[in-house]
Amino acid sequence: MIKASSIAGNVESALVKANKVMDGKIKSALELYNGPFSSVLNENSVLAEELGLPLCQDTGFIEFFVFIGQRVSLEEPISDTLDMAVRRAYSTNPFRYSIVKDPLIHRENTGDNTPSVVHTFMVSGKELEIRFLVKGGGSENLSRLFMLNPTTSQEEFIETIANSVS
Repeated sequence: MIKASSIAGNVESALVKANKVMDGKIKSALELYNGPFSSVLNENSVLAEELGLPLCQDTGFIEFFVFIGQRVSLEEPISDTLDMAVRRAYSTNPFRYSIVKDPLIHRENTGDNTPSVVHTFMVSGKELEIRFLVKGGGSENLSRLFMLNPTTSQEEFIETIANSVS
């Protein structure tokens, strides 16, 4: 049986690292980048590392992808364990709480950035694999609305969509 405290501790450490430490490959690419705001982006990366601050002020919400082997035994539901890790990582670091209890009516912040979004996949074997994304709050708002006539041709439809993403 895998202890919840072991999973939560490892996930908590990974969450802190993901929010504060830029991946080496990205850092190398950023150092070579000469485009708009390159000096600001590089300075931000250095300051975040030196001061132990998040790389971005929008530490958003956490989306987990959990692959659970059919022979894995967990001490408690994985979503409870992952929320414990998020709660600890976000309450002990300068990360912004972005989750509300009821997004439609009351919009009251949960104060601990939970619940997280957890996708679970049962797989064969006896291993547990946890992957996650730290997603800024606006990352889910990627929509467009078009009011097209029923007589709109396929060509007009494609042109409308293509123009909206260019």
